[in-house]
Amino acid sequence: MTPKNNTIVVNVKSGSGQVKKIISGNLEIGNSLQNKCEEVLRQYGKGKKFYARKQVEFLLEKYPDSIIVKHLNVLILYRDKKYAVAYKHVKQVLKRVPKHVGLINMQGLMQRQLKLFDAAIASYLLAIKLNPKFADPYNNLAIIYRYFGKKDLAIHNFRKAIALNENYCAAFYNLSCIKGYKASKDEINIVVGLLKKLKITSDVVRCHFTLYNAYLSYGRKEKAFRHLEAGNTMLAQRFAKRKPLKVYVEELKENFDTSFYKNRIHLEPFYKVPYFIVGMPRSGSSLLEQILSSHSEIYGLGESKSMTDTLLSLDSHVESNISLFTSAFDKLNSSDLNKIVENYRNKIQGEVGGLSIYTDKMLKNFKFIGFIKMLLPNAKFIHIKRHALDNCLSCYEKKFTQGHEYTYDLKMLGGYYSAYIELMEYWKSIFPEDIYEVNYEELIHDSEKVITQCLGFMNLELEKSCLEFYKSKRLVFTASTDQVRDKINTRSIGKWEKFETQLQPLIQELNANNIALD
Repeated sequence: MTPKNNTIVVNVKSGSGQVKKIISGNLEIGNSLQNKCEEVLRQYGKGKKFYARKQVEFLLEKYPDSIIVKHLNVLILYRDKKYAVAYKHVKQVLKRVPKHVGLINMQGLMQRQLKLFDAAIASYLLAIKLNPKFADPYNNLAIIYRYFGKKDLAIHNFRKAIALNENYCAAFYNLSCIKGYKASKDEINIVVGLLKKLKITSDVVRCHFTLYNAYLSYGRKEKAFRHLEAGNTMLAQRFAKRKPLKVYVEELKENFDTSFYKNRIHLEPFYKVPYFIVGMPRSGSSLLEQILSSHSEIYGLGESKSMTDTLLSLDSHVESNISLFTSAFDKLNSSDLNKIVENYRNKIQGEVGGLSIYTDKMLKNFKFIGFIKMLLPNAKFIHIKRHALDNCLSCYEKKFTQGHEYTYDLKMLGGYYSAYIELMEYWKSIFPEDIYEVNYEELIHDSEKVITQCLGFMNLELEKSCLEFYKSKRLVFTASTDQVRDKINTRSIGKWEKFETQLQPLIQELNANNIALD
């Protein structure tokens, strides 16, 4: 008797919680249990995460030997971003079903998150070997090749995924994001056709963003922007609006001033010299860190969560209620603070190695500059600042994988940008010697001068490698992974001018907040 081919269905890459087939394999299970697992995933996708986790615990207890339940557990752990734990579990399950291509592909996703790239590539290649018609590992393999700057291999594998599954919206979108890629007319027609039949919101959104990139590459800016606006509107409707950054800034000003900083416990300088690159997303920060980390005495951490996780461990209100957070911070004694710093040190010391200087470009650390200074007295900050309209447009045209909900609405985006500028000005009034500003446009137009001055702020001399940063083998995991492998160019400067009419809600909001646009 031929076993039934049952599947768990969920799109683990998008973070959307929408239902989509990604896993195949022969599993001897009843439809009832499969339906229960799929319902748990649906509930998780609707935001009922606590309920979903409890259901997984119940199913694991009731069906301890079920592969599909163990698979469900791995999926939930992955979606919870518990990558190390999920990786441990998936390896255990694979001992029982070593040829389960869905789980092998999942293992690759976890290895990628844990930066075990060679292992991830091996997992994807094994999944492809076992089932050459399974599209997902081709897409995931292409993502890693893109990290390594292997553009041709990335394009080849994205196209292979699409050839196997013409409904693979994620692969179409990933392909469209490769710098310089121009979709064929046939590819555009396929995506247009998908829009007419798709029902899953996350896939419709991907199609709109894909068509924005595609039509823009052909110079059809009006048609392109209509798709960009449609995709962002759908995202704005799906996500709950968070407290505006303006409210956070006002609360922070009320709770953190010069006296709060000066009258608290002062710790010893950190054992290394940290430079936090802060600012808006899409501001040129990846380029700046790539340049700086090309220096022989600087290690680039990338977008490290080490500091934000450290602050969250102190009190979870660090972003949601600054009054409660400052109150909790104020109660800490010297011993408490030193333990927090030691915890942070343990997070980063394995990566930075023997170099005495490192950069951390988790951009949203601009919210926490004062608290970082209290924990790491010798910390410095490099603020990368880009023309407001180019910066905001670049945010608006990027479908972020998570967070940044303020980018989906032009008026809201303008408000966020304005509040960020206000907060940076406030921090500079308290720490004038510790915050250095790099203008993106000046970096592009007079790179050697700006790089030399920035390195001077870091007490370092210019090295030739900093001017040849595009030769670096360092991996970049942001949306700018392609750009940092090119020589400096002016292509992205003044892009907003193409869309001045469409950007009026943004322009009006920035003008209302006295943001310079000239």
